[in-house]
Order: sequence, then structure tokens, then C-alpha cells
Amino acid sequence: MRGKDILISGSGIAGLVLAWWLGRYGFRPTIVEKSTGLRRGGHAVDLWGTALDVLEWMGLLAELEERRTRNDRGVMITPGLRPREIELNRISGQFASKQIEIMRGELVGILGRSLSAGGDFMFGNSISGMDEHAGGVNVTFESGDSRDFELVIGADGQHSNVRHIAFGEEDRFSRNLGGYVCGYTVADDHKLAKACIATSFRIRPWLSFRFVIAATPPLYFCFGRPGLLAFNTTT
Repeated sequence: MRGKDILISGSGIAGLVLAWWLGRYGFRPTIVEKSTGLRRGGHAVDLWGTALDVLEWMGLLAELEERRTRNDRGVMITPGLRPREIELNRISGQFASKQIEIMRGELVGILGRSLSAGGDFMFGNSISGMDEHAGGVNVTFESGDSRDFELVIGADGQHSNVRHIAFGEEDRFSRNLGGYVCGYTVADDHKLAKACIATSFRIRPWLSFRFVIAATPPLYFCFGRPGLLAFNTTT
């Protein structure tokens, strides 16, 4: 590559980590993000093995340890049955020698601060068109501006705008598995003392699970439904 200017679409975990490493090796990454700032929502993220190695190489492991959830027990509540307690540390130890659980918002904040000195962000903007040429890619933004980049990288999630512009309609590349995940943040009115509470219940044709982490409690729903929901779009 002759040029150093690289555009990353999406300021999520993948985009932020990629920008850090590109900057480390002398490139000039720019992150374009449709939101007006870093999106700090989301549920808990479990980091294992190689992911922790990468974050240690970035010098961020100590801060991750400080801000991890420290959930050490789980409770499964099923209507009609006695609650079942689970030692979460024993489960995680079966998969990897080291593991950190951290809220997604905390992780995004740590990664964003690591880029604060050298990160180039374009918040409140998005890619509207791309024209590839011999020297790279000319990118047009929703703001009306255009710039040339050596490379454009889509780190913009499941319904990638970059993939849509470059390769066509999403249904050519994706297959609906009928599963949905939805998370909310709520007040800790019940003082659950850092327990992870899982409640399962069935309302046909839905299957839902709710998790509450007491330190910063979100609600987390997984449910299945045949066919696409109306909000399952790229807009």
C-alpha cells in the first residue's frame, strides 16, 4: 500500500481495536460513525484467551481488570422450579485459563480513550457512496463531503452499510436464523448484590431469557421468531 489513509466504518469494538493497531503501524485511520458519539450501550462481553492477549499487548489489561463486572454467581429461575445457583468462575475455568467479563459500554470507553490522542473520528456521518479507482477509493459521505482513502474497511456490524454499498442487498449474504437479542439498562431496585439472575419463560412461539447484573443492571432478552421483524433493516 502506497498511501496511509484508511477509513473504518463503525466505532464499535472491532473498529476501535483496528484503528489502534493501524495507528501503531504508521497508518492514519479515520473512523466514521453514524451516531453522534461512541455507543456505550449493550450487555456484558466475555473476553477469553487471544482477545485478552491482544488487549494486554495494547496496554489495556489492567484497566479491564479494574472495571470488570466481578459476577461470581448466577441464579437460574424457572417458574414452578426451585432456583438453581451456579458458580460462574467454575464454568469459565472449563473454557480458558483466563477470562474477564466487562460491560460493553465500559470496554468501548476504554478503547475510545486509548485512541483519544491519535484517533480521527467523523461522528454523525455515514458513507453514502464509494468509487474504487487505481489509487484507492473515493468515498462520499451523507454530509455531502468526499475524500480519497487507500482502503475502506467495514466494521459496521451485522447489517453492514459498507457491504451493502460494495456488494448489494443484504439478503444475498445473510440467512435469518430466527433469533433475536435485545438489551436494556434499568435501575437496581432489588439490590441483587452482583448476582447474575437468569429467568426463562416460554410464550409460544417465543423463548426468552432475562439476565440482570446488579452492579449496572441491564435486561437482556433472547427470543426466537420465524420470519423477520419489522425493525430488522439496515436503516
